[in-house]
Amino acid sequence: MKKIAFLLIFLLLLADANSYAQKQKGKAAKETTVSPETRAQSVLFANALKDYYAENYRGAEKQLLDVISANPKHASSFYMLGKVKKESRDFAAAEHYFLQATALDKENIWYLVALAELYDLQGNVEKSAPLWAKICKMDPRNEYYLYYYSNALFSQQRYKEVIKVYDQLENVIGTNPELTQAKVQLWLQLDDVKSAAGEYDKLIKKDPYNPEYYIQIANLYVNNNLPELAVPYFEKFGKINPDNAEIQFVMGNYYETKGDKAAAFKAWKVAFSSEEIPIERKLPILRQYLTKLGTQPATEEQYTLCKALTEAHPNALEGWAALASLYLSERKYGEAAANFEKALQIDEAQFAIWEDYLYCLAQTESYEKIIQLENDLNELFPSSSMIDFTLGSAYYNKQDYEKALSYFQHALTVTYDKKEIAHINNMIGNVYSKMGDEAKAQEYFRKSN
Repeated sequence: MKKIAFLLIFLLLLADANSYAQKQKGKAAKETTVSPETRAQSVLFANALKDYYAENYRGAEKQLLDVISANPKHASSFYMLGKVKKESRDFAAAEHYFLQATALDKENIWYLVALAELYDLQGNVEKSAPLWAKICKMDPRNEYYLYYYSNALFSQQRYKEVIKVYDQLENVIGTNPELTQAKVQLWLQLDDVKSAAGEYDKLIKKDPYNPEYYIQIANLYVNNNLPELAVPYFEKFGKINPDNAEIQFVMGNYYETKGDKAAAFKAWKVAFSSEEIPIERKLPILRQYLTKLGTQPATEEQYTLCKALTEAHPNALEGWAALASLYLSERKYGEAAANFEKALQIDEAQFAIWEDYLYCLAQTESYEKIIQLENDLNELFPSSSMIDFTLGSAYYNKQDYEKALSYFQHALTVTYDKKEIAHINNMIGNVYSKMGDEAKAQEYFRKSN
């Protein structure tokens, strides 16, 4: 890259040399010889370029000043001096030299770009913006120039002008989702939702069968409290692809805002069955349906969405845990345990799920199953009174009283909850009673009271 830059800048010298030679008074119009002075300047300039790209800025500066001393109108040397000073972080000097270069050669776009970039580097967008505007007029199809012009305008919060530059940029590089999204956000910043939607309308005209554009424009209207304006886009795309999960998801949101619960559920049911909709977007909706879980009977809608979630995302524990919680709320402990187990196979570190799972196993008197989990439970939760109590209860019911006693006694050492301590003491009393030690049993029964 440095070699390429060296050659390009060296061409500037040749251009200056030719221009200088043509302007010399008394020279023939077709004169092709180069004067010794011009040759000497060429050598100095070339050596300065070598020093610059070798990062010998002091040497480059000295030789460039020698060129200017011999030829005060040598624009390329002023330009290179500006670059030297920019590398040295002497921005004031760099600006001076770039301004000299542009004054000598007003139509040289390189000089203008260098000056605009210098202003941007210093955060001086008030000066860089008009320069970028001039540069973009000189080369209206250069995406680099348009991009930096838009940045300068954006920094000044001149959003409508930024959008116009983005339109120019779009003419150069074609339709671009990121560019469209940027324009949409700017229109929203200007509190102009319809103009924002208009950006998506342009895309729909170009590609009327792309579902993404209908979804985006519908979401835009719904999220900005204009759901009625989203309806025509639902209807249009509904005719193109009625089974599209994304559009059904958005339609569910729309019907929810309108209070049409049945229509919202119907749309969300389709969306929940699709793998294409990320589970993170589905969970907030599922939580809406589960908010009254435990205070009201489980509904068919709750079961439908939970089962759809497990089918579309079998490797996500949330679906299995939610389905298990539904069964638990109806005291269907066997079904609940089976689904909690699937959730724990995905992530065994979820203590809350273990609590419900072990409770279901206890309710179904699956004590052997609890004992089989003993090593895993002790490894995962070595200081949990709940785990100790559950294992102790399992051993108690299997009539292994010594093992039960050890777990209940350990549980006492890791809890400070008075009710829990009373409950554990009561179970220890029961153990001693079963072991035939009534004195100890009565001691712990008293403690439990």
